[in-house]
Amino acid sequence: MTADSEPKSLSEITQDMGLNMSDVAIFSGLDESTVFRLWDNPAWLDRISGRSLQSLMSSVPGIAEYSMAHSLLKRRNVLVSDLQSEGLTVDLGALEASSVAQQHLLNALEAALCIVRGDSVPKVSSYLARFWGREQDRALETLFSTTPGEGFSPIPANCSSRRSNWPRG
Repeated sequence: MTADSEPKSLSEITQDMGLNMSDVAIFSGLDESTVFRLWDNPAWLDRISGRSLQSLMSSVPGIAEYSMAHSLLKRRNVLVSDLQSEGLTVDLGALEASSVAQQHLLNALEAALCIVRGDSVPKVSSYLARFWGREQDRALETLFSTTPGEGFSPIPANCSSRRSNWPRG
């Protein structure tokens, strides 16, 4: 799933494999009525239960990969939008090209959002304290890098009132 992708229905994901609704129900062990409810709904991931999703992921090729990509993209889009509303721009190309796990980068974006919003010191400290591992540290390092093509674009002038909250490099 690419950055500009729209959510896909279950039927769209399975059509290239030639699977129909009954095939998916049989392979996954789900009731056909459950699969029917989700089949043509592009928001099916928001409606499915954990157990049903596990059944689909373990029995239908492409479901696990789609679920992961969709979940990461959805969270990233929300964080990028929230950061933009705070006056920061995220270099999406750098984010996608990074060798750091996307989950770590998204956690770093969340930490950055806490900082620029001026969240309470205990909350920000608590969030940043979770970045003790090597990969988590690389995520923060990338995010707050001043190297072109990494992390944020330069802090815009309209964010000057919050510069005191921004980590010094």
